Amino acid sequence: MRTEAPIGSDPDVAIRPYVRSDFTDLEALLKSIWPQQDLNPNRALKYVVAKNAGQIVGAILCDEVHRDMHLTNLAVRTEFRRRKIATSLIQAAETRAAGLGLENLRLIADNDDLVGFYQDLGFVLTDMETRTMVKALACLSTN
Repeated sequence: MRTEAPIGSDPDVAIRPYVRSDFTDLEALLKSIWPQQDLNPNRALKYVVAKNAGQIVGAILCDEVHRDMHLTNLAVRTEFRRRKIATSLIQAAETRAAGLGLENLRLIADNDDLVGFYQDLGFVLTDMETRTMVKALACLSTN
């Protein structure tokens, strides 16, 4: 099922799962940040993307590992930063993980400034040396 959800602070940006037709645009976004990184088409299926006017302006890789969702490669085009796109991508990843019955979100904060950003989203720093952070997902009751 493909769903698009507009971001509250920017109704022109929609968050949705990656589809194969996004490949070239997603690869361009990732290469603009990590020039040496090649995008594997099968791995691309694990991304959630943010789109504006048909262009991918943000993305996050959501990799299921055991009972956790590992989040990596959070990327937002420079001109679209400070619009809550990264926050919305992480929230979409959280929704995906909860829907799969996973227990935690895990990530590594690339720098000390990001630690505070992730803490504001409910992540807890579990390893200061590696900047590993975890957010426990709420169990959904079926009662």
